[in-house]
Amino acid sequence: MNIFENYKQKILSIINDASSKGIIILPENLGGINVDSTPKSVDFDISTNVSMVLAKPNSKSPLDISKNIIELIKNSDPEIDLIEFAKPGFINIKFTNKFWSEFSKNVIENEEKYGSNQLKGKKILVEYVSANPTGPLHVGHCRGAILGDVISKLLTFNNNSVSKEYYVNDHGNQIFHFTYSVFLRIREKMFQEKFPIDNKDLYPGDYLKDIAENIIIKKKDLDFSEYEKIKDKLKIIVVEESLGLIKKNLQDLGINHDNFISETQIVNDQEVEKVIKKLKDNNFIYTGYIEGNDITKGEVDVIVTDGFTGNVALKTAEGTANYITSEIKNSFSNSFLSKMSYLISYPVFSKIKKKLDPRNYNGAIFLGLTSPVIKSHGGADGYAFYNSIKLSSKILRGNLIDKIKNNFVNGKK
Repeated sequence: MNIFENYKQKILSIINDASSKGIIILPENLGGINVDSTPKSVDFDISTNVSMVLAKPNSKSPLDISKNIIELIKNSDPEIDLIEFAKPGFINIKFTNKFWSEFSKNVIENEEKYGSNQLKGKKILVEYVSANPTGPLHVGHCRGAILGDVISKLLTFNNNSVSKEYYVNDHGNQIFHFTYSVFLRIREKMFQEKFPIDNKDLYPGDYLKDIAENIIIKKKDLDFSEYEKIKDKLKIIVVEESLGLIKKNLQDLGINHDNFISETQIVNDQEVEKVIKKLKDNNFIYTGYIEGNDITKGEVDVIVTDGFTGNVALKTAEGTANYITSEIKNSFSNSFLSKMSYLISYPVFSKIKKKLDPRNYNGAIFLGLTSPVIKSHGGADGYAFYNSIKLSSKILRGNLIDKIKNNFVNGKK
C-alpha cells in the first residue's frame, strides 16, 4: 500500500471503532472516503474528506463533525504535528519529522514493493498495440505500445494477474490485399514482373520486398505461378513474416506480449456463434429490430449490427454532436446581443456541450470475457483516454465481470 491508502485504512479503523462506541453514526457505504495529497499552496502532507462524508448521517455540518473526528485521529496517532479543518469539509494533516524518518526507512527497505496493493488482485487482460499485421510499426503504434506496457506493469505491481495480449487482425479484405501485394513482389523478384504501383488497393512499401525475399528463401516448395491456388497458404506465411517485423520492433522497445490472438482463428472456431448460442440457451437474448432513432432513447441495452452499419451509426452520432456544438457557438457569435445571451446561458450550454462530447463516452466494453477489456477509439485524445481508464476503474469497483459471470452460472437475466 501507499501512504494514502495506509492512512485511509487507519481512518476507517478509527471511525468504525468510534461507531461501535456510539460516538458517531456511519453511513451504509464508506467508499466515498478518500485520502489525498494537498495542493501545493497548502502546507500539509495529506487531506481527507471524511468529515464531509460523515456530516449528513450525523445531522451536523462538516465543521462540527470534524471536531470529533480530529480529536479521535489526534488521540490515536502521536506522529501528527498539526491537524485542522479546511472548508468545505476537509481535514488536513501534517506529520512530524520522526514520521517521515520512519517512512523513508520503510520505503528504502521495501523499494521493490512499496506502494503496491497487498490485497488479492484480479485477473486482468490488457490488449494493446494490435496494429494490423501489414507491416512494421510506426511512431504512433509505439506510443500505444509503451502506454499499454506501463499500464500492464502497474497492474502487475499492484498484485494483479495480468495477461498482455496482441489482437492480430488477420481477417478481411485488407489482409488479402496485403497478401496479394506480397505475391506480386515475389513475382517481381522471381520473374522481373513490374509491380503495379498505381493500384490503390495494394501495399507499395519497400519492406514488402524483404518479406517477399524471405518467403522465396524459406518456402522453395511453393509454386508462385498462380495466386488463387496458394492464396490461403500464402496469407498465413505473409502474416507470420509481418508479425516477425512487429515483434522485432516491440522487442527493441523492451515489450513482450503473452499472447498473439488471431482473428482468423476466432472466426474459424466460430467463437462468436458459440457465445450467441449460449446467450440464447440461457434466455439472455431478445432478437428484434429497432429504428435508428431508437438508439439514443435508451430502450435497448445492446445493439448488434454488422461492422459497416455500426460504424456509420457511431460516426453519424459523433459528427452530429460536433455539428450541433459548432452551430450553437457560431449562432451566438453573430452580434453583441447574441454574445451577451450566450454568457447568460453559458452554464446551460456548457452542460449540453459536455453531454454531447463523444470523448466522454470513449471506451467500448468487451462483454463475455473473464477480465475487463476496454477498446478505446483510435482517434482518442488524452481526455477521451482518461474516460476509458475511468470506465475501467468503475467496472473493477463494481465487480461487473463477476456479476455477469454469476448471472450466467445461475441462469438469471
